[in-house]
Parts: sequence; structure tokens; C-alpha cells
Amino acid sequence: KLPFQRLVREIAQDFKAVLKFQSHVVPTVYL
Repeated sequence: KLPFQRLVREIAQDFKAVLKFQSHVVPTVYL
């Protein structure tokens, strides 16, 4: 059985990192 929760957690961390980066570039769009 695949560690689905770990996969979701890693994807969520990457997603947060992308949003955090984009919020520095164009904060008005991603508020």
C-alpha cells in the first residue's frame, strides 16, 4: 500500500512553497 498521506503532504509542501514564492512576486493576485 502506498504512503498516500506522505505523498499528499509532500505535494502540499511544494504547493505552499510555490504560493509563498508567487506571493512575493505578485502579492495582489494571490491574496
